[in-house]
Amino acid sequence: MIAPTPEHYVLSLDSQVLPCRMAVQHICRSVRPEINEWTEFLVRSNGGLSHLSPLDFVEQGYKRRGLLFDEDITLSCLDAVAQLPSTSWFSINIHPNSLHRERFVEFLRAELEYRDIDPNRVILELVEFGGPVNLMASRSAMDELRDEGIRFALDDFGPGFSNLDLIGSNLVDFVKLDRSLVRFIDVQSGYTQLIQGLQALADQTNVVLVAEGVETESQARIVRQIGVEWIQGFHYSRPAMVEANEQE
Repeated sequence: MIAPTPEHYVLSLDSQVLPCRMAVQHICRSVRPEINEWTEFLVRSNGGLSHLSPLDFVEQGYKRRGLLFDEDITLSCLDAVAQLPSTSWFSINIHPNSLHRERFVEFLRAELEYRDIDPNRVILELVEFGGPVNLMASRSAMDELRDEGIRFALDDFGPGFSNLDLIGSNLVDFVKLDRSLVRFIDVQSGYTQLIQGLQALADQTNVVLVAEGVETESQARIVRQIGVEWIQGFHYSRPAMVEANEQE
């Protein structure tokens, strides 16, 4: 999901947490799609903003709350973790610039400890919001979180401002290939060759690829043959709403 960069907005002092709810979508191993090992949380609007599409809601969230919107989303996700299998990984989408803020690092650490959630289950998905993802300024924060077991994924890799250099930077653990790279993989050989090249690069840099937008068996078969380890898409899982378990 793409939205304007939060720091371009001015927050009003009375900005309120926006009502949101979470959907989940499973991410499957290409060779073991029946086992639920990894789930991505997807934010959805609620309350008076329930008419907004997910993209429009995210845009409103950052417009009204700035980077605090990432904390709002994270709290909603953590409130719903109890409904997942107890050992499954889960992804939370955040703006990369939240990692520039010591507040977010401390906030996440405290919330995981409060809920007794193993940090090894957490994957923070970093999304390109209107420009390339610059993680070098966040290296110390990322190293701190990775030392505790939290991992990072670069989301929507492919279109727009893709950061090819991040594959070899030792800053991200997963690279999620955008659906635009997968959509025609079973009808245009150029896309197959492109993903084969990215998989070869990933193999050399210890990055794990995830193919997003897999909607047919033929797409899944080709991705599996290339050696991409993880698959996400309607062929195996559609987003489903969850109800948050509120902390007392």
